[in-house]
Amino acid sequence: MILPAKQIEYNSIVIEKEATYCVNQTPLQCIKATCEKNWSSYEARRDAIMKRTSFKYKIPMMLSKLQMLFSFPTTGTDQFACAWIFLHNIASIHQEGATSSVTFHNGQKVMLDISYHILTSQLQRTQSLYENVARTNFD
Repeated sequence: MILPAKQIEYNSIVIEKEATYCVNQTPLQCIKATCEKNWSSYEARRDAIMKRTSFKYKIPMMLSKLQMLFSFPTTGTDQFACAWIFLHNIASIHQEGATSSVTFHNGQKVMLDISYHILTSQLQRTQSLYENVARTNFD
């Protein structure tokens, strides 16, 4: 997961299975860098996903076909509060009143200031994209 940070020293908090660390890139910059590391651009992947699905906003992203690495934004990517959640790390999601939480496979729980409905919808869209890509023959 990549969370935006309201800190002078860093712009994002990256939460991985074994570690949590702070980086100077924004969450979207981290996502774009990951796409480029995997020989594509964020914009090209976003355009391809939009053309092959009915998704027009808060587009889930395939960051790596080889690793089957998928992530989704929690809000519009132009919003400061936009976090990115990685599909393979999610153990469960829960409603927490008007907000929601994500529990990861490592047991860490993160509260999000988005509705459970939005979180569930984004998770379902990302799972659908994952399944579509998994069924696609890239040869």
